[in-house]
Amino acid sequence: MSEIMSSEKKEPKQSSGPASDGVHQLKWIPWGSTESDDNVFVPIVTQNENGPCPLLAICNVLILRNLLVIPPGETLITSQRLMDLLGSCLFQCRPNDLSETEVTNYEQNVGDAISVFPRLLTGLDINVKFNSVSGFEFTQELSIFDLLSVPLYHGWLPEPSDQQSYPLVSSSTYNQLVEQAINDRSSDDSAKVNAAIVITDFLESTASQLTYHGLCELNRVVSEGELCVFFRNNHFNTMLKRNNELLLLVTDFGFLNELGHVWHVLSDIDDSGSFLDSNFKPSSNLPQTVTQRFTGEEIDVPMEVEERETEKKEEPKVPEYTADTQIAMDLMSEEEQPIQPVDSPTEASIATRQLLADEELAMRLHQEELSREIEAFGGGGGGGGGGGEASHHPPSSKEEYEQIALRERRERRRTSKQDNGCSIL
Repeated sequence: MSEIMSSEKKEPKQSSGPASDGVHQLKWIPWGSTESDDNVFVPIVTQNENGPCPLLAICNVLILRNLLVIPPGETLITSQRLMDLLGSCLFQCRPNDLSETEVTNYEQNVGDAISVFPRLLTGLDINVKFNSVSGFEFTQELSIFDLLSVPLYHGWLPEPSDQQSYPLVSSSTYNQLVEQAINDRSSDDSAKVNAAIVITDFLESTASQLTYHGLCELNRVVSEGELCVFFRNNHFNTMLKRNNELLLLVTDFGFLNELGHVWHVLSDIDDSGSFLDSNFKPSSNLPQTVTQRFTGEEIDVPMEVEERETEKKEEPKVPEYTADTQIAMDLMSEEEQPIQPVDSPTEASIATRQLLADEELAMRLHQEELSREIEAFGGGGGGGGGGGEASHHPPSSKEEYEQIALRERRERRRTSKQDNGCSIL
């Protein structure tokens, strides 16, 4: 079963703006072959949500070649108008030295290409050949690239040093590998099963559709100053080679107002390259949140401003408490705790009985203490007076005993506080 690889993909969400489906914002950037030409501005068609990346990649190549012209001052353009301009470019690109028969054939090819323009809005069927970075199975859709002389490249090549996968992969197309892996995985032939395992491992380990060998071949094959389209991860990118560096045009709508982020250096397979401005100078900083579209996946790169600010703040100092202070704080905490609501009658009755038992015990202990003090006071009250001091008469009632005992306890507490510097509760 052949499975054609489609360039349709899940597009990452973009920043909100006036552009909608079928309408694209234009980002005007300085462009020229020398620094003296930097005052010449050209529009870059940015990609909104669900944007047609094949159409935009081709149009941006033609814009940078000055073959597709958009009047100055425009800020929006529709997909339909882009296709109209693209059709005009197809006729303008016709070679001048064609014979009458060749002209007829060329016009027929142009008509066939225009008929598949709507597919540029949704995605193209691409079947990669793993033998070279320019290897693609020819389809009617890809004839558009040939007619406009826009090179199409990929970097999905097996490593020659891998003696297992290279012989199997390098001579095949993507569709052939998928079909072989599906058919041979259940074969009775162990060699076919092993081949299916090797193929599956290659496809899974290179799911980003770019390898180091492919990146090296891109740098070798793409000419200096060449504008082309780069296919990776089911996505089409406008690419330029400048000063021996492969640069991907930043067309994400999130960078619409970022003139400091026009190109992204393709220097590694994990997209760790830097951003360049319109003058091909390294960007000084990144916006707080950017969305990279170069791998066909949404990758949010937040600026960790808040985290850095948090790290700068000193940790709050924990006060050191003495043992007495800690005990006092614990007691205060217990007193301040609210009474928990009782959920059931059974729990309420248990809590009530416990509270009454505690109060009864406290009253009994209090009475016993008063009785002991009264007895002690009464037993010593009959002593003779001497030394010139007035004699004390015993209390005449139990109430007087309790009042005297209470005053005696308060006096002992006051004396104890003066002697020890603390009170015993």
